[in-house]
Amino acid sequence: MKKEDFNSLVDGNDIDKLISVAETHGIIKNLTEAAKQYDIINHDVLSNAKRPDKLIYKLDPNDDTKKELESTVKVSRIALDIQQKIVKTAVGFLGKPKMVANIKDEDKVQQKLYDAITKIWNDTKLDYKFKTIAKITKSELLCAELWYVIDTEPSYWSEIEVKGNFKLGVQILANSKGDQLYPVFDNSGDLIAFGRKYKIKDKAGKEIENFDIYTEDYFVYAQKENSKWSYDNGKDRTYLSSVPEKIANVLKKIPVIYYSQPQVEWSNVQALIDRLETLLSNHADTNDYSGSPIVVVEGAVKGFANKGEQGKLLETENGGKVSYLTYDNAPESIKMEIDNLKHFIYTLTQTPDVSFETMKTLSTFSGTALKMFFLDAHMKALDSEELFGECVQRRINFLKQSMAIIDISLKPATVLNIMPQFDFFMPTNLQEDMQTLATLKNAGLISVKTAMQQVPYINDVNAEIEEINSKPVDNGGGGVT
Repeated sequence: MKKEDFNSLVDGNDIDKLISVAETHGIIKNLTEAAKQYDIINHDVLSNAKRPDKLIYKLDPNDDTKKELESTVKVSRIALDIQQKIVKTAVGFLGKPKMVANIKDEDKVQQKLYDAITKIWNDTKLDYKFKTIAKITKSELLCAELWYVIDTEPSYWSEIEVKGNFKLGVQILANSKGDQLYPVFDNSGDLIAFGRKYKIKDKAGKEIENFDIYTEDYFVYAQKENSKWSYDNGKDRTYLSSVPEKIANVLKKIPVIYYSQPQVEWSNVQALIDRLETLLSNHADTNDYSGSPIVVVEGAVKGFANKGEQGKLLETENGGKVSYLTYDNAPESIKMEIDNLKHFIYTLTQTPDVSFETMKTLSTFSGTALKMFFLDAHMKALDSEELFGECVQRRINFLKQSMAIIDISLKPATVLNIMPQFDFFMPTNLQEDMQTLATLKNAGLISVKTAMQQVPYINDVNAEIEEINSKPVDNGGGGVT
């Protein structure tokens, strides 16, 4: 869709048509099934419709066609939150992005811009929000960051010598948070507009449906009242009109970072998860019936042993036989299928099984062995980096341009190339890492300071070096250099 055509729709008064066009040209997905699979309380195995209780009927001895419901036996229903585990593990290994920039030493404006973006990053707690965004995207398919401008005192920026009366805030939008997202793309795949439908309550507690539109040039807001959409042109959301009041977008960029992936993380193993839950539930039912010993008697029983009696005997007459009803091969077959299902669920989703039962059987690994053990999880994290890295890069570019508008003196520094870098999670062998650093230092390949920067126990390297140099060395050597 062309940008001009979308603007023409906004200028009209048919908001239903506008929303319909947004649905057609955007990426609208059916999120109901994904949400149902992700929330353990909505799994099919827990549904009485999908897994009904057992009904016991009493037959009429005089008429085989007549039966009367005698009782209902509750069946076992075992649900597993494997979907959440897959998502949490994937997000954990992906880690969080940090900014990397090659700032020229003499360019104070570039350093100031980088410091300003870092301040926004920290003040809006983007490190924590990224994990939330990644979880939502991997489980709901759609997520977005909505950025907005907030008035502030100039003192807010004084620490980094930036001059401005505004700062930035961010809100996460998602289906699970009550938002319907409508990204609109042109024929080249570029985002030309973004719509958000949601509900808010008025002063009387009545829910009112809202639809907001964001473009790089303007914002437009609409409300639905009495089944009719109208543009909301009032500051207090009370003045409705058929003509939109376009609020100028001072940031000159669509203030939305949109995340989307085609399938949920567990899509290729959902059938296996369903089968595993059914198998465990069926096995639990079987144990309820035959988990305790069942005695089979052939012939007449003459006498029973008393409870707690030592040397218990059961007497039978006329060659009667007594035995226990036991499985032959069924438990082993069930165990094999359960193990196979677990194996393929973890393998096909590239999810390492890091449960206590698994990890306790492993010996101490070297750093190389640890990397090989988690290689599959890191390959998955690399795939995720393609999506999230591109979106975080858009975020950084948005923040650069926004800061150049908040403080126009920063505009020359927007040429600074700031890139996101992901630190994938990796368990480490600290002793081996320290030995490697010592070897590199002794070989003259790195300095003591560089080696000390890699030690997790040292927070301030310069202070630590100064402390070491202030103490005499027993072997007569010098201090740290």
